Amino acid sequence: MQVMNVAQVAQQVLQFCEVLTEMKLYAYQKKFALRLIRSVLSNDGDEITALFARQTGKTEAVATVVCGMLVILPYLAKLEVYKNDERLQRFRAGVWVGIFAPIKEQADITFHRIGTRMDTKMAERLLLHPNLGIDPKVPFTSNNGTTLAISNGSMVRSRSASEQSNIEGQTYHIIICEETQDIANSKIRKSIHPMAAATSG
Repeated sequence: MQVMNVAQVAQQVLQFCEVLTEMKLYAYQKKFALRLIRSVLSNDGDEITALFARQTGKTEAVATVVCGMLVILPYLAKLEVYKNDERLQRFRAGVWVGIFAPIKEQADITFHRIGTRMDTKMAERLLLHPNLGIDPKVPFTSNNGTTLAISNGSMVRSRSASEQSNIEGQTYHIIICEETQDIANSKIRKSIHPMAAATSG
């Protein structure tokens, strides 16, 4: 099997995301989704912003992409063909995602959408596939709307980024900030940015 370049892997990952979540993204959502996937694979540490009109599917695109990456990137990292591929080896122990918003209820919108997409009939079937290395007895767990964890090591956390919140201490590969214009710049620089420093997230 030949190692694919980043663009090719990103296309394959996006296809898996759509199958897993039973979602068919529109062309403009796919453009955004592919940029997110390429950034994660390239480990470029970029900050990607998206300004979508209301109800046009930004949250849906993010949830679809995150769901797929939680499952497929740890699997790809363990394939023999990618054993020396640093792009993917970072995810052998899972993909770690933090979702932040001015208040937790706003972060929970994306968080719950991810949980819903992990609970489709297709996701239920795929998570049981032995090659994915996910425990079929407990493929994923959800903790009071705060953490969703998959038995392959991947997890998603939903947190408030209010000025009073104490959120330091976690490490993430992907950080999603909802309604960023309402999160204090000092909170982003002091509390949120450092959580992706070790991973170039």
